[in-house]
Amino acid sequence: MFINRSLADKVKFVEASIVAFGGKVKPSSRIWEAKRALFNPDGSVRGIISPTDQDFKIAIEAIRDMTLLSFIFDNLKGENAPPDATSRVKGLAVDAALPENSKQSTPGRDMQFEMFVAAGIVSGGLPTRAGEPGQGQKAPDWICQVSGAPYAIEVKRLKSIDSMQERIEHAAAQVLQSKLSGGIVADFTTAFDPENGIIPRAVTHAEITNAANHCLYAFMLKYESKLAKWVEGSGADFIAVVNNVVYCEIEEGWTLTTFTSFLNMNGASERRRKVFQEHYLAGMV
Repeated sequence: MFINRSLADKVKFVEASIVAFGGKVKPSSRIWEAKRALFNPDGSVRGIISPTDQDFKIAIEAIRDMTLLSFIFDNLKGENAPPDATSRVKGLAVDAALPENSKQSTPGRDMQFEMFVAAGIVSGGLPTRAGEPGQGQKAPDWICQVSGAPYAIEVKRLKSIDSMQERIEHAAAQVLQSKLSGGIVADFTTAFDPENGIIPRAVTHAEITNAANHCLYAFMLKYESKLAKWVEGSGADFIAVVNNVVYCEIEEGWTLTTFTSFLNMNGASERRRKVFQEHYLAGMV
């Protein structure tokens, strides 16, 4: 579940959590840049950051990053943390403060999304562990228990539509190698908006939901049959399309909404796909 915190409190919580796992928030890291943009040198929280401020876009991006990271640390803790959590957490802070400034190599945000998906699965009540590679094979990112059987989840973060076929086929191949049924959860946020634009006016939640649904509908019209072809025979029952949208809500102010749409690939494990979908979406509230 998501715990309600102010943006400043999210930054403090994320920094403290990284340190608790043995990591460091180094100067020039995106966590450090978010902190610099949101706090005064004396540690007090800055007031309103206007669109003309040089730190405005960093502050907006911090809403997305700090919300996702807070969700990770709230849910992947104690016995729910993967055994290699320390090494995973140490790599989270890398990448530029703005994703459009590090399009080709984004290991920090890639790991962030991978752990975000695991946090959602755990939050939804499904026991989850990291995949263990077999000889000469890469394991799926996560394996959860669905209806008493292991279910493979492969996670991808797409930087562009042009790379989609390669990335989805690679994910499907990893599900196939696991010899399990499963699915693919893919972050299309950057692929849908590679320039990372800012929505120029305040909108209602209903308006942003309608816009996100329209974006998905247009995407599906063009690519649904291709996606089905790319995963055919792999054991992947679904592709979950994720879009993390930051916007200014008319009453609430700047916020993040995660839109997740499951595309049914007509796999052999339809019942378990439905169970996974139900639990995963319940964990994302």
